[in-house]
Amino acid sequence: MEKKDRWRCPTYSSMDDSQWITRCYDKHASALYAYALVVTSTAADAEEVLQTVFEKLVKKPEN
Repeated sequence: MEKKDRWRCPTYSSMDDSQWITRCYDKHASALYAYALVVTSTAADAEEVLQTVFEKLVKKPEN
C-alpha cells in the first residue's frame, strides 16, 4: 500500500508497510473481533473475519 493511501495522516505516512499494518492491527483488532463475534456468534468465524480483513489490508493492489 502506498503511503499516500494512508488517509493522508502524517503519523501513518511516515511508517513503512510493516509498521503501518502492525499499528492498524494493534489499534483495531480487538474492536473488530468483538463486532465480528456479535455478528457471527462463533469465535472461529470471528477470527476468520478478522484474518480476512487484515489480509485485504496488506494485499497490494494489482496494476
